[in-house]
Amino acid sequence: MRRCKTVYALMRVSGNQEHGDASFAVLALDAELCSLLGRRTRLAHELRGADMHDSDESFSHLVYHGYHCTWLQYSDELDALLGDKDAVLLDTEPQGEGASVDACYTSAWQDGDTDFTGYQKHADDAPQYCAVLTKDLLAQATRQTGDR
Repeated sequence: MRRCKTVYALMRVSGNQEHGDASFAVLALDAELCSLLGRRTRLAHELRGADMHDSDESFSHLVYHGYHCTWLQYSDELDALLGDKDAVLLDTEPQGEGASVDACYTSAWQDGDTDFTGYQKHADDAPQYCAVLTKDLLAQATRQTGDR
């Protein structure tokens, strides 16, 4: 019988971390999303390989619009869950005060990593926040959610 499990990637955010800004991103990963993210990074890798035969320039990533992450403000509890790591997988969804993010895009890189970028689309000089789901963490999530 196939497991139907969700794990949560808690990721440290790079970008402007002033009061009220996003310091963490949470991504709920189930088998379906793990599969989708894996297909996207494989496609970026395949396009890069095909493109390299034609020129010195090549694709390095593909960008998709979509809102996958929950963006959270800084808290000592979330920081403690990460410890010295940039991202961890958790069995329960971490909670915190939300940050003001109303648009997001996902970049699938040819090396297997996936970046999530959040921002405020109607704010002048709004900061952008970036969180990275590495290929190793995606592989671990894929194993834990049961999609092989």
